[in-house]
Amino acid sequence: LLDAPGDTLFGTTWDRPFVEELLVQGLFFLPYFFMDDGSFRVGELQYEGQAIFAMPFPENPYVIDLKRCPDRWAKCKKLRKFRSQFWLSCNLDFHSHLLMCMQYHHERGGTWITRRMADMFMEIHQDPSSPIKFMCFELWDRNTGELTAGTFGLQIGKYFMDFSMMTLVRDHRACGAILTKTVGDLLARAGMEIWWWGWKLEYMQEYDRYGGGSIPRTKYYDQVQRLKDAPAPDLHALACEGSALIDSVPSTSCVRPVTVTLKDGSGPRGEMLAEMMRGKSILARPKYDERWPP
Repeated sequence: LLDAPGDTLFGTTWDRPFVEELLVQGLFFLPYFFMDDGSFRVGELQYEGQAIFAMPFPENPYVIDLKRCPDRWAKCKKLRKFRSQFWLSCNLDFHSHLLMCMQYHHERGGTWITRRMADMFMEIHQDPSSPIKFMCFELWDRNTGELTAGTFGLQIGKYFMDFSMMTLVRDHRACGAILTKTVGDLLARAGMEIWWWGWKLEYMQEYDRYGGGSIPRTKYYDQVQRLKDAPAPDLHALACEGSALIDSVPSTSCVRPVTVTLKDGSGPRGEMLAEMMRGKSILARPKYDERWPP
């Protein structure tokens, strides 16, 4: 597969054993298929009676070498200026926050996250025999207790894969960027070695000076094979025990509990989300303004 042409692989099934093996090998999957008109379909196209899904497989994936500039994350001006206004947590409510992320991106034009995917990720995460640990790092406003941003990824050994993000509060503080820099610093401090971001987009150029760069997929795959069986640092403990640049949430009573109210299917967007929640096909036109994948 390393010599496969193009930047995408396709498959026809994504049961749990397949997904786990896929992730362990450093790949990800998107249960949709891009159309020529810019729309995408979930479970829509068929091959021999089965739905087709996509697996990003960039010829030159964008990867951050966390060993290259480990001290640079803490020098971010906005992080230094506003860090005292936030609290950090990890997996305070992973499943609910992933569903919130699904709805957040759905309301902004489209999402590949589905309820089935969220449930499967939670099941894998809770299995102590699985080498895969899913993470949601959450950034909270100290004054209001409001969730301002969340970033999602998965850890296998000393390898970390980023797969989604939501910025719920957009203001002069740049909450999403502050959270990204905080997580980058935490990963570097913990001894993680690479951070996969997938296809390189224009905004990622800023992160070249943090150790980011596009590398051949053969080199990336070799790194994953070397790192996936390495002793895995406890990122959750580090985030919650004060090892991050932003103080950890002292108590759950200090933040507002998140309630995810999924739409009942009324209106075009509600109907689309209802279909997605039932695991059926949807058709939407994506509009991406943040980290890819959304």
